[in-house]
Amino acid sequence: MMLKCLRLAVVLILFYSLNGCGGGSPTGSEMTGSYCANVKGLSICTVSVNPYYGGTTDTPNYTANVDVYPISDCDPTQEGPQPEPFMDHGAVVNFTIRALNPYADSPPNTRIVLERYVIDYRIATDSITAPPIEQYEGYMSITIPSPLSSATSMSISTSITFVDLPRKFKYYDVLERGLYSSRGSLINNYVATVTFYGRTDTGDRFSIVGNVSFSMGAYDYCKLSS
Repeated sequence: MMLKCLRLAVVLILFYSLNGCGGGSPTGSEMTGSYCANVKGLSICTVSVNPYYGGTTDTPNYTANVDVYPISDCDPTQEGPQPEPFMDHGAVVNFTIRALNPYADSPPNTRIVLERYVIDYRIATDSITAPPIEQYEGYMSITIPSPLSSATSMSISTSITFVDLPRKFKYYDVLERGLYSSRGSLINNYVATVTFYGRTDTGDRFSIVGNVSFSMGAYDYCKLSS
């Protein structure tokens, strides 16, 4: 019995060291954060935030380059204008959930729902003259069930709006008016912090965070399938 308790203590210490309250703060614009919350005997973590632009539901076109300027005619040789696809930039977010006690006979029977998210955009250190981007708030209803056993984890993915059209238009507008500056092709670098807010079926509330680096600029997506 003592040996089993010792094994459990070691496992829990390692788990908290690796997953704790986020695994440390990001340093630098290239860092992608993974942050966890412990809720009712479960640990739910944001594993990754992966920006994408166009593509399909099954095969998104993953890219962290956010286009801010729509090309009016991608192929002037064709009859009529062939406009570049221009839309919101999205992101696929991956979560995991697992029991805090991997030796329990069964995992806690707790249902978790993610209800909304807030994106804060921070200017990267190599783009200090870039325009600020206004915070974005989105709503969702994603249910994350408990894992099937205490010794296993479950993964779930969902898509969110990452940079919407109004923020793209405003970015382009303030650069065109000379209020801020950029490098060639209107490019500036940013770090997005995405905070997800959720609750359990008993009303307990929590939040988890993910970070990802991205750039804004005039990118050519003429060959992209929307």
